Amino acid sequence: MIKIHLNKVRATAILLLAIPVFIFFLFWLRPLIGVLASALLAVAVVLSLKSEDKVIEVKASTLVALGIIIALWVFLAGQGRFFTQSPDHLIRNAILRDMINYPWPVRYEGPGDESLVYYIGYWLVPSGVGKIVSLMAGFEAGYMASRITLFIWSFVFIYLTLILIAFRLNKSSLKNILTIAAVFIFFSGMDCIGTIARHNTNDHIESWAQLYVYNAMTTQLMDVFNQAVPAWLATSLAINEKDERAFALIGLLLLSTSPLPLFGLALYLVYVAGKNLITKKTNFKTIISPINVISVVVLLPIYWIYYDNNIAIESGITVSTSNHYVAASIITSVIIYIAFVLLEFGLLLLAIWDKNWNKNKKADCIFVGATLLVIPFLHVGWSTDFCMRASIPILFILMVMLMEYFTDRTGDLKDKKNRLKFDMVLAVFLLGAVTAMALFASTTKAFIESRGESAKTFDQLEGLADLPLADKGNCIGIDSSETNFYKYIGRIRST
Repeated sequence: MIKIHLNKVRATAILLLAIPVFIFFLFWLRPLIGVLASALLAVAVVLSLKSEDKVIEVKASTLVALGIIIALWVFLAGQGRFFTQSPDHLIRNAILRDMINYPWPVRYEGPGDESLVYYIGYWLVPSGVGKIVSLMAGFEAGYMASRITLFIWSFVFIYLTLILIAFRLNKSSLKNILTIAAVFIFFSGMDCIGTIARHNTNDHIESWAQLYVYNAMTTQLMDVFNQAVPAWLATSLAINEKDERAFALIGLLLLSTSPLPLFGLALYLVYVAGKNLITKKTNFKTIISPINVISVVVLLPIYWIYYDNNIAIESGITVSTSNHYVAASIITSVIIYIAFVLLEFGLLLLAIWDKNWNKNKKADCIFVGATLLVIPFLHVGWSTDFCMRASIPILFILMVMLMEYFTDRTGDLKDKKNRLKFDMVLAVFLLGAVTAMALFASTTKAFIESRGESAKTFDQLEGLADLPLADKGNCIGIDSSETNFYKYIGRIRST
């Protein structure tokens, strides 16, 4: 048996989330500002590493089995471009190439004074490795090195996430670890029912409700790994925290990689802090700890100024009470919304609800349900990104509730009522699992039929400069020299 210490896993996870921020500070900011910000952040990180310990014992074979499962999942999701990738990788591969090819901070020559203004944190380590290798052996070698590093980076993040979930549930047997991994990979809303009911002919099974979309975990890994994977790790840290003294640090470190998921995580952290204040389990002194104060003062203003140049930010956050792209009829939109709520999370919440839960569990369940009810009505920019991304931490918490149900409730199945409830929960989960299965079937078919060429389908751009502005999505800032970031804190270099 191998003893795993929570404080060591926690410290590793915090450091992994912090590394991209340190790189950004030192290479995107002016030297004096970058060094000062890094020093202050280092103080907060060091202070946060001290925590109460907890130990679980796991067989070495269980850890190896978990590693094999995660590696296979990461491979099938297209990480590192070794297997079929989703269309979302077209832009993401181009960003990785630009971060290897261009000096940091990345700015583009030509009209428009464009610069890379995006959630680039997840690529900073892989592109840094690629940049170093490319200097010695050329771009192709550097790009391969960055792809391998990206694969390993995702693997490590996800492995730590699952270990932290095991700590949260206090489960370490092979059966329970495999259950946790299976739920993680296949967790999704029941998109298959929505697709059949609406005769959805779109390419993606999750688009049956059009602008109302909550992504499966596998979809998140395939499409938006750069935002989802760090958000998973940060959320798994948050649900293990004994108090609120590092809440702001854990949350705001996501500014580098996952600002939209940060919204969902922030709601959860505020909810927990508020609940603990009301029940007198904490106090304001803990909440306004030096770690939290430093994190807010250092991280929030720097990233606020940086993202302010992003072209999608100009439209701001809006609230809409209808989904205009779903249907012209308000009544039809309401029906679709109700179906979306029931199929994506409502029926699962109802199925796992237990009248014997303590007040904390009931409150958590209500918080998850209420938050997922509201998020679809908030929009940033011109797309559904906010709905799909801000929901990531909340869906993660719902998923952990399901894991807890499966790992805790399998011992009392001789009772008919318990067996019926278990079968209902299992049915909801299995219907949701169809989404991941459909995705795996689609990508595997494409890989086999193309004899591996599907891995390259969305890696045809030399960089973002190959695209017109309208096709660059929300990855670019224009007139960058006139922005507060490059006027006052951004590193100055010739374009």
